[in-house]
Amino acid sequence: MVPADLPFFLDLMEHLSSKGVTCPLPLHNKDGETLGELCGRPAALLSFLEGIWVRKPGVEHCRALGDSLAAMHKAALDFGGKRQNALSVNDWRPVFAAVADRADILQAGLAAEMETELTYLGANWPAELPEGIVHKLSHFFLVHHL
Repeated sequence: MVPADLPFFLDLMEHLSSKGVTCPLPLHNKDGETLGELCGRPAALLSFLEGIWVRKPGVEHCRALGDSLAAMHKAALDFGGKRQNALSVNDWRPVFAAVADRADILQAGLAAEMETELTYLGANWPAELPEGIVHKLSHFFLVHHL
């Protein structure tokens, strides 16, 4: 994550919560700020959500997840923040470059296959795909919570 993206995500969490979406909330310091600095790095404290992980997800869990994603999409429609998607086709090549020399360890020829696919996707990716804020928020949580 780019530290400059933190205000976007903190504002988005507050916006979603104001629309009734249950999500972690940034805590404000005594000056009312949600973003501070700790050991020379950007830092924020977030509230904690109670819950458990589902050991054997079923159809009902998938439905609940879909309902939650739909609610997030709707709640974010009037969010004014903007951020470039960091996991689009143009961002895949650096990710691949970081692991390319080890890909063939997993499966012979995998690096070449991935290179071919990335080249194809780069040349043929649709220019006008719709986008939504939820995809960017999902990326934040995936990158920082896996």
